[in-house]
Amino acid sequence: MTSDDATTTPALAAGGRISLRTLIAIRWIAVAGQLATVLLVHYGLGYRLPIWPALAVIGVSVLLNLAAMIQGRVRIRLGERDAALYLSYDLLQLSVLLYLTGGLQNPFVLLLLAPLTVSAIILSRGATIAMTAITLASLTVLAIWHYPLPGSRLLAVAEPLEPSPVYELGVWFALSLSAVFVTAYVWQVADEARRIGEALAASQTALAREQRLSAGGALAAGGWLLGQRISERGPRAIELWFVAIPTEIAAPVLIAAGGAFGLLVFETLTYLGVRRMRFANAPGAGAR
Repeated sequence: MTSDDATTTPALAAGGRISLRTLIAIRWIAVAGQLATVLLVHYGLGYRLPIWPALAVIGVSVLLNLAAMIQGRVRIRLGERDAALYLSYDLLQLSVLLYLTGGLQNPFVLLLLAPLTVSAIILSRGATIAMTAITLASLTVLAIWHYPLPGSRLLAVAEPLEPSPVYELGVWFALSLSAVFVTAYVWQVADEARRIGEALAASQTALAREQRLSAGGALAAGGWLLGQRISERGPRAIELWFVAIPTEIAAPVLIAAGGAFGLLVFETLTYLGVRRMRFANAPGAGAR
């Protein structure tokens, strides 16, 4: 792990880069798409898929999502480790589903790049490299072992469909190259955006701190100068104060003095009003 990863990973783990609710919503969308596609292909188009194992794989994702929602912690932000495990499961679940439905012959194999792209956006370099390795291993397994893609009686497609090994090798190479290139490109862009955001946040914090220090220093300087003028020149010091002190120093002092005077008047009136009410309600007040 490089020095950049060492500084990025703790920040990710402490504050989190993505909320659990966002990942749950993405998984619900994936589950709905997988379920609709499997049912349409099997019952609508007549491709005889291993329907029950495929539905079982989809059902596991449904149960995990329901368990995460029942826990009531969907608003928390995940650290890097938890987010990486979450995306790794999505990647492996889709790989198993593709294994049951034709492997690399399945056109939806391109969806393996989706969890990888998300990981490149929110995770550090080390975690993204690990996700890329899992993706390449899944593609290799799917190229060698998978259920054959069945034919369709409704569409008069012969079964099973067996493309040439050269074609499958080309698909594996294209997907592997795409996985590496897309991950590297997206991670580089996301890392640059993170650096710009962190620099902007740091500059805004420093600017706010300087403004608070300047305001406090001006107020203290104005109060000290006012005390000096009063002690030296007596009552006329207040008249000369507006000429002697610059506007940026006088304004905060005047605002503070006006607020203090207004608060004193309000407290005095409140106190007198309370005393008058107590006197009016006292026993024998009407007789006097």
